[in-house]
Amino acid sequence: MGKGWGQLGKIAQDRKGGGAFTCSWPRVKDIDDDDDDDDDDDDDDDDDDDDDDDYDDDDDDDDDDDDDDDDDDDDNDDYIECRSRAVWISKNIDYYQVEVQVVEVAVVVTVEAVVVIIVVVIVVVAVVVVVVVVVVVVVVVVIVVVVVEVVEVVLMIVVGATVVVAVVAVIVVVVAVVVVIVVVAVAAVIV
Repeated sequence: MGKGWGQLGKIAQDRKGGGAFTCSWPRVKDIDDDDDDDDDDDDDDDDDDDDDDDYDDDDDDDDDDDDDDDDDDDDNDDYIECRSRAVWISKNIDYYQVEVQVVEVAVVVTVEAVVVIIVVVIVVVAVVVVVVVVVVVVVVVVIVVVVVEVVEVVLMIVVGATVVVAVVAVIVVVVAVVVVIVVVAVAAVIV
């Protein structure tokens, strides 16, 4: 499971660019771990030992065939692993693309919701301001009317009182004059 991630990264890049997944034999061999190189070195050492020990040709051919089979098995394993991971990446790339679209839609909806909230707040504030202004104007008008009415009543009372006082004064003066005249007349008769 340690092989193929670099190759799969390239595959994912190709997939995003519209390409198809490819797990070709040469490319799979390019992404093998260093263990394969060690295996090749071990095979070379085995071949040298075989040559030094003068094994017969049949045994050498059998060993070479076994090594080729092992290499083929390794290549098959690498290819299968690459393909399985390629399929996994394909599915996950599609998933992440959908997730990105969902996030983009969520951002748009959030922005629109914020704009709507701001507009609603502005409208509400404007309505409140208008209502407050109207209430203040009405209160001021009522106060002015009440004050005017009170002033009128007070003026009427003052004027009425003044008239009454003037009438009483006139009556008092007339009565006094009459009394004086009567007294003078009586005194003249007596004398």
